[in-house]
Amino acid sequence: MPRERGDGALVAHVDVVVLACDGERWLPDALSALDAQTRTPDRVVLLDAASTDGSAALLGAHARRSRALGGPPVVGVLPLRRRAGLMDAARAALAATDADALVAGPATSASGPSSGAPAPRQHTSAPAPLRWVWLLHDDCAPAPDALEQLLAAVEVAPSVGVAGCKVVDWHDEGLLHQVGFSTSAMGRRLTGVEHGDRDQGQRDHRDDVLAVSSAGVLVRRDLLERLGGDPGLPVLGEDLDLCRRARLAGSRVVVVPSAVVRHVDATRSGARSTRAAQSVRWTERRHEAHARLVAAAPLALPLVALAVLLGGLARLLVRVAAKQPSSAGGELTAVLAALGRPDRVLAARRAAALTAVRPRSSLKPLLVPRREVVRWHRDRWARTGIAPATGVLPVVAARALAAATTPPSGVPVVRLPSVPVPREASDAPLLAGDDAEPARRGLGVLVPLLVALLVAGAVVLHPLLGALAPGAQVTGGALAAAPGLGDLWAAARSDWQPLGLGTPAPADPWLSALAVLSLPVGGSPHLAVVALLLLALPLAALSGWVAAGTATRSGLLRAAAALTWACAAPLLAASTTGRLGALVAHLALPWVAVGLARTATAAARRPAVAAGALAGMAGALAVAGAPLLLLPLLLVVSVVAVTARRWPGAVLWAVLAPLAVTGPLLAPALADPRALLLGPGLPLAVTAVPSWQLLLADPGAVLGVRAGAALPATALPVLPGAVALVLALVGAAARGPRARVARAGWWTAGAGLLAGVAAAAAGGWSGPAASLVLLGLGAAALARAPRVLRATAPDLPLDPLDPLDPLDEDGDDPSDHDGRPHRTSRGAGRGVRWATLAGVTALLGPALLLAGWALQQTGADGRAAAPQPGVAVSRATDQVPAVALDAARSPDAVSTLHLRFGGEGADSTVTALLRRGPLTLASTSVVAQLAAEGSPVAGASTATSGAAADTALRSATALLVAGTTDPRTALAQLGVGYVLLEPTAAAVPERATARFDAVAGLSRAGSTGAGVLYRVLPASGAGDTAADRPSRARLVASDGTVLAALPSDGQDVDARVPAIGTASGGGAAEDRTVVVAERSDPGWTARLDGRRLPVVTVDGWALGVEVPASGGHLVITRSAPATLVWDWLQGAVLLLTAMVAVPVPVRGRRRS
Repeated sequence: MPRERGDGALVAHVDVVVLACDGERWLPDALSALDAQTRTPDRVVLLDAASTDGSAALLGAHARRSRALGGPPVVGVLPLRRRAGLMDAARAALAATDADALVAGPATSASGPSSGAPAPRQHTSAPAPLRWVWLLHDDCAPAPDALEQLLAAVEVAPSVGVAGCKVVDWHDEGLLHQVGFSTSAMGRRLTGVEHGDRDQGQRDHRDDVLAVSSAGVLVRRDLLERLGGDPGLPVLGEDLDLCRRARLAGSRVVVVPSAVVRHVDATRSGARSTRAAQSVRWTERRHEAHARLVAAAPLALPLVALAVLLGGLARLLVRVAAKQPSSAGGELTAVLAALGRPDRVLAARRAAALTAVRPRSSLKPLLVPRREVVRWHRDRWARTGIAPATGVLPVVAARALAAATTPPSGVPVVRLPSVPVPREASDAPLLAGDDAEPARRGLGVLVPLLVALLVAGAVVLHPLLGALAPGAQVTGGALAAAPGLGDLWAAARSDWQPLGLGTPAPADPWLSALAVLSLPVGGSPHLAVVALLLLALPLAALSGWVAAGTATRSGLLRAAAALTWACAAPLLAASTTGRLGALVAHLALPWVAVGLARTATAAARRPAVAAGALAGMAGALAVAGAPLLLLPLLLVVSVVAVTARRWPGAVLWAVLAPLAVTGPLLAPALADPRALLLGPGLPLAVTAVPSWQLLLADPGAVLGVRAGAALPATALPVLPGAVALVLALVGAAARGPRARVARAGWWTAGAGLLAGVAAAAAGGWSGPAASLVLLGLGAAALARAPRVLRATAPDLPLDPLDPLDPLDEDGDDPSDHDGRPHRTSRGAGRGVRWATLAGVTALLGPALLLAGWALQQTGADGRAAAPQPGVAVSRATDQVPAVALDAARSPDAVSTLHLRFGGEGADSTVTALLRRGPLTLASTSVVAQLAAEGSPVAGASTATSGAAADTALRSATALLVAGTTDPRTALAQLGVGYVLLEPTAAAVPERATARFDAVAGLSRAGSTGAGVLYRVLPASGAGDTAADRPSRARLVASDGTVLAALPSDGQDVDARVPAIGTASGGGAAEDRTVVVAERSDPGWTARLDGRRLPVVTVDGWALGVEVPASGGHLVITRSAPATLVWDWLQGAVLLLTAMVAVPVPVRGRRRS
C-alpha cells in the first residue's frame, strides 16, 4: 500500500535494484550501506549476473537477514546472464516481480511490512504515488542519506526523470571522481574533474548535466520501462545512453551533489574478473563508437562511420608511436567490431526514435566546448604522457595544485627533497656516454675526425660539385642519371620496366629508398646522389662511432672504429664505381648493429622494441641498397633473438621492414637467386676475389695501378680488415657479456663471408658482403679491446678512455678487472709501447688506404682523374641528342635505336639497344635485366613474347646494317623515330656513316658527342603530320595500313580513336587495331568509353587492342593488383616500424 507523509501527501515508492557480478569483495559494504539508509526503500530486488565467486551467497544471506529483522521486502536472488545490462535487467526483474511470475527462492520474501507496523490509511480516490527505481552496483556504497537526498531533489522538480549522485573514491571519500559528466562532440567522456582532485565542494553547483553515473542513479520507473537499455552496450556506456535518451524523451537529468556514493568502478579499473574488465579500453572504444553511430543524424551517419574508422586508425598509429604495440591493434578492432554490427546500431536508433520528443540539437548546449576538450587533452598529456612508461605516479594537474598549495593556518609544511628520476636506456644519448664530461671528451675526438674526412672527401671528389649546374648529372660505372622525384617514385611503384620494349618485372627497392633519401634535400634525387657521394666519408665515420659506442666508451677505440669504417675498401670502391646502393648499405649497417645491441641489452620492453624497430628501419635501407644482405641479416637477427635474454620478441621488429622492402624480389629469387645477389644499377664487369680477400673485407677494384704510381693494388685495401681480423681473434677470448658480443660478431662476419662467396659465384659484386664482414670483425674486436688496452697499458695517458664501458657489469678498478696486481713500471712501459703500436697500426691502415684512394682519384698534378669505370659529371645530351630527347617526350613518344659497332672485318659486331629517352635509374631493374638474358624469372608467356620482340629488333637492325631494304616498316613496329650511331674509341666508323647515309627512309639529323643521329622519315613522305609517322601507338587497318598516330601519356595511352568514315578513321567497314610498341602482357587493360576491351598480341609480341567502327575514347593502362597489395603492405609495415622507432620525447621530471 502507498505510504503518506504527516501532511497527507503520498510518499514516493522506491524499488532498489542491486546487481552483483563477481563483487564478493565489495558487496558486504554495499549491502550494509543500503541497510543504513535513512529513507527505507519499499522493495529490494537482488540480481546476480552469473557470478563465479560468493556474490550469490552473500545476496541470499542478506535477503534472509532482512526478512528476519523485519526490513523492507526483498526479492531475490534472481539469476541473470553474464553480460546482462543493468537497465534491461532491472526493467525485466521489476516487471516479473510485479506479476508474481518468478518463483521465489529460499531467500525471497514477498510479505509486506512487519506485523508490528501500523497499517496505513486507505485513499481510494487519491492518485497513485510516483514510483522510482534506485540502481546500485555491487561495488558502490551510498552514504546513509543518499536516497533521502535524491528523493528530496526530485520531489520539488517533477520534470526530472533521472537523478544521480556525486561519486567519490571507495577508499578515500575525499577524492572526487565525478559530479555528473558530459562528452565531447566526438563522444569522449569528460567529467571535468582533474585527476587527484579533492572534494572541496568545487563542483557542488552542478545541477542539469548530460549524464550521471549509473552507480546510485535514481530513475523514474515509467521512464525506465519506456526507455529500457541498449543491447549493444551491455556493460559500459549504458549510463550515458540512458541519460541521453531520457533527455530526448523530454525528461531532465540532474546530479544531486548532496547525495554521495563511494564507487570502486571495478570494471573500468580492471579489478573485476569479467571479460569486459580484462579489456576495458577495447570495450570502451567499441561502446564509444557504437554510441556515436547511434547518436548521429541520419544524413550524417555515413560520414560519422567514416570518421569513426579514421579515428581508430589514428589512435592505432598513436599507440604505435607511443611504443604500445600490444594495445594498438585493439584501437582498430574495437571500431571494426562496432561498425561490423549495423543491426545493433539500427535497432538502437529505432528504439531511440520511438521515445524521442526533442531533436538531437537540444543536447548540444550540454556538450563540452571544444576549448575545454583541448585543455583536457593537454592536461592528460602532462599528467599521463610519461608516467605509464616510467612507473612515476601521475602528477596532479596545475589547477588542482594551485588550489592545494596554501595549507590551513597553523599546519606545518614539510617539504621533501626532490629526487631525480633516472632515465631509461632508450634515453641515453647516441654520441656519448651518460656523463657530461666523457661526452665532451668524446665529441672532442669525433668532431675533428668528421671535419677532416669531410674536407678529404670534398677535395678528392670536388669535380662532382659541377653536377650542381643546371642540366648536369652524375653518371658512370653502375650509376645511371637520377630522374625527377615524380618519375622516380612512379618507377618504384610500377611493375613494368621500360627496358627495350618493356618487361613485366618488379622495380628495384633501391628506387624507393633513393626517393625517400631525396626528401631532406628538397625532393631532388640528383642532389641526393651528389650529397651521398660527397658526404659518404663523414657519414660512415659517424655511423661507425655510434656503433662502437655500444661496446666501448673509449674515445681512442671509437675513433679507430670510425676511421676504419669510413676508409673501408667496400665504401671507397662503391663511391668510385657508382654503386650507390652498396654505399648506402655500408652507411646503414652500423645502425642495424646499434639497434640490435640496444634490443639485447635494454632494461625494459619499451626501449627494446624501439631499438628493434631502429634496427629494422636501418636494415630496410641496407637491403634496399644491397638485397644480398637480406639472408645474412635474417641469420644475424635470429642469432640475436636466440641469445637475447631479456626481450627476444622485440628483435623481430628488425626483420619486418627488410622483408617488406624486398618482398617483391622474393618470388623472382626463388626462380633465380641472382635477383637478390646482383646489386641495383647498371651491370658492370666484376672480377671475382678469393675468399681470404673477402675475409679481410676487400671486395676488390678499390685501387688500380696508375702509370707512374708505385702503390700496390692489393696491399692497402686489406690493411683495415687485417687489423680488424687480428683484434677479432683476440676478442674471441672475451668472457661474460662481452663473449656474447664476440660470438655475435663472428656470426655476422661468417654470414657476410657466405653472402660474398654466393654473390661472386652469381657474377655480382661482393662489396656489401665485405661491409658485413668488416662489421662483424669490428664487433668481435671491440669485445676484448678495452680490457686488452687496460691490461697492457693501465697508465696510458690517453683519456678519452672512460673508466667503465657499457658492457662491463662490475664496478671494479678498470686496471684490475681479473684480480691480478698492477704491472711493474717496466711491464707497464712495455704495455704502453704495445698499446701505442696497436693504436698506430689501427689508425695507420685506414689512413694509408684513404691516401691511396685519393691519389687514385687525382693525377700527379692534383687534377681529378676518375678511374675507369668511374662516376663523372655529364649531361643528358651526352647520351641522347636533344632532338631525340624532345621526340621521346612528345605525345608520339618515339624511341631511339642505339647502335654500337665493334671489331673489324669478320669479327665486327653490332650492339643494338632500344631506349625511349636517356638511361636513368628509373629504367634499371635487376629482374628485368635477368629476364632479358632469358632467366627463369620470366614466365613462359613473357619469355615467348620476349623472344619474338628480340627477333623483331634483330631483324630491324639487320635491315639497317645491310642497307639494301627499306627498314621503315620494321622500325615503325618498334616505335623507332631516330637511329643513333654511338662512337667507338671516340669516333664513329666512317664506313658505317657512309652506309647509313644511303639507307632509304633515313635522314641525318646531325652529329653530337653522343654520336651520329639519323631521323626515320614517314613512308608516305607527308612530313611530320603524316598518319604513318613514327609513333609509339598507332591505329592500323587489317591490311597493315597505318590510319593514325595516337598520343601516349607516359606509360599509358589516352587517345580519341576516330570512327570509320572520318578523315583518319579509314574507309569501308574493316577491322582496326591499336598497336602499341610494348610487349604484350596480361597486366595491360584497355577501356573504350569505359567499356573494357580485350587485349591481343600482334606479331607475336606487340600489344594490340581491337577497336570497333564507332571509335571512342581509348585508355590503355597497366593493372597490377599484386603490386598494389605490396605497396600498401610495405607502406603499413614501414610506417608502423618508423613510428615505433621514433623516440618518445622525454621531458625533465622530478619525483618528490
